[in-house]
Amino acid sequence: MKKVTILFIIISLFSISSGQSQELVTEKQKHTEDSQATSKDVILLDSLVKVIKTPALHSNLFPALSTFYKGDGDCRIIENDLISIIESGPTDDFAVTNLAISCLKKIKSEKATPILYEKMMHLLSNPDHELFKKEIKFFSDGDGYLPKSIGEYYISEYQGGLAGIGGDGVRKLVLPMLESDNELIKYKGAMILGSMGDVVAVPILCEKLGKSKEPNTRLGLVLTLGKLGDQRAVPFLIKALKDKYNGWSDDYPVRRAAYLSLLKMGVNVVQQNENTYKVLK
Repeated sequence: MKKVTILFIIISLFSISSGQSQELVTEKQKHTEDSQATSKDVILLDSLVKVIKTPALHSNLFPALSTFYKGDGDCRIIENDLISIIESGPTDDFAVTNLAISCLKKIKSEKATPILYEKMMHLLSNPDHELFKKEIKFFSDGDGYLPKSIGEYYISEYQGGLAGIGGDGVRKLVLPMLESDNELIKYKGAMILGSMGDVVAVPILCEKLGKSKEPNTRLGLVLTLGKLGDQRAVPFLIKALKDKYNGWSDDYPVRRAAYLSLLKMGVNVVQQNENTYKVLK
């Protein structure tokens, strides 16, 4: 009986030991696999940084920046290089600039703020710049604005970069634009502040909406005023319910945007049919 008991104990101990050994082996394999994966990530990251930091390799700059922007790399590592890309422009290669600005917005780069502002103001103050003579087609910045030239596109990008970074630094730079005698500078400043949620821009945005006949500009204004939700915009948005621009597919986008903005602001407005709306008393 004692021999059987001792044998059972020995077998049990062996089983426990084997199980623990197997767990240790499995854990070691997992750790090795994780380390290899991390190592591969580091190698990839290092190679991307090398591409970005080496002008001779800039033919691969676009995919490298794309990888960083999509989250595989920390844009803070290359912040100074991204700013250098902005400083070297504007050029015809606006796709790389777009990605660089997107990365800078992602990390809220305060260092980039004065560069973006300077570049934007340079173009706004020089309407005869050669980039305004170079057409760009079928591109929208997502807020209803459709630039007609590479110059207008760059202004829109710098504007979006400043609004995306935001903060007191941007506000301090942009506020004086509202006092400019140049209507375009005043409007762009108001759009930046409006996109940042600053209601100081509302009067200028409303004035612009009341005057502008350019459909995509009107759409951008309606969307921005809708985001701000300031009641001072209500009369201007109500007028926009009868906007004549019917879009690319007869969907009257300005009317639709005004309708949704007014609903959000608590105005009793109803949709009568597919493209007409009415404010109820």
